[in-house]
Amino acid sequence: KYELYWLNLIHLSAVDLNRCDSLF
Repeated sequence: KYELYWLNLIHLSAVDLNRCDSLF
């Protein structure tokens, strides 16, 4: 359960970073 939660958290963070990179 927790492992999946962290994986999702990291994935979302990575997506946000990619989105920011796209903006700049």
